[in-house]
Amino acid sequence: MNARAAKAGRAAVFPLLLLGGWDGLARAHALPDSLSRPTTIVAALVSTVADGSLWAMAGQTLIAAAAGWALGSLLAIGAGIAIGTTPVVRSIVGPALELMRSVPPVALIPVALLALGLGPKLEILMVAFAVFWPVVLFTAAGVRSIDARLLEVARALRFGAAQRILHFVLPAAAATIAVGLRVAAGLALVVAVTTEIIANPSGLGYGIAFASTALRPDLMFADLFVLALLGFGVNALLVAAQRRLFAWARR
Repeated sequence: MNARAAKAGRAAVFPLLLLGGWDGLARAHALPDSLSRPTTIVAALVSTVADGSLWAMAGQTLIAAAAGWALGSLLAIGAGIAIGTTPVVRSIVGPALELMRSVPPVALIPVALLALGLGPKLEILMVAFAVFWPVVLFTAAGVRSIDARLLEVARALRFGAAQRILHFVLPAAAATIAVGLRVAAGLALVVAVTTEIIANPSGLGYGIAFASTALRPDLMFADLFVLALLGFGVNALLVAAQRRLFAWARR
C-alpha cells in the first residue's frame, strides 16, 4: 500500500507543477486571456458537474465509443481469424485491407454524413471503422504466430473448423488480440470526439466545439480534462483486465 501511494505521489508531481506554472503565468498576464486560469477551469468543471450536463455529455461519448469499439472489434476478430488461418483469403483480401487502412477515418466523415446524416449512427460507424484496423492486424498476427503443432493436434482429434477456432485458435491468440483491443479503445475515444466536433451535436466533442464558439475557454478546458480522465480510466481498466486474464503469458 505504501509503495502504491509513493508511486501515485510521484506520478502527481509533474501535473501539479504544470498547473502551478500555468496559474502563475496567467496571474502575471504572461499568457493570452484565451487561456483560462486553472482555478477558473475548476470552477467551470464543478458547475457542469453540479447541473448534470457534464455527466450527460460524457455518457453520450462513452456509449458511442463503446458501441463502435464492440462492433468494429467483433468484425475485426472474425476477419483477422480468416486472414490468419487461410492463405487464400490473406492473398485476396490483404491488398484491399492495406489500401483501406491508409484512409484516415476523419476523411470519411463527409461521405458518411451524406449517407447517414447527423446522429449517433454516424459516430458509431466511424468509430467501428477506425477500431477495425488495429484489431484485425493484431488478430491476424496472433493467429499466424500460433505453433503449427497445436493445429496439428486439433486435426488429429478431427476437430471441425469451428471447433479448432473456438478451442485452439482463439485461446492461443487471445493475449495478442487483447493488445489490439486496448489500442483500439483509445482510438475509439479519439474518433468519437472528433466525429462529435464535426458531425454529431452531442457528447464531449460537441461540448468542446460549443465552448470554443461561445468563447468559454474555461468550459472547453474542463471538457478536455474530463476527456483525458476518461481515456486514462479506460486504458487503466483494460490494462488491469489484461494482466489479470493473461498473467500466465508473463510467466
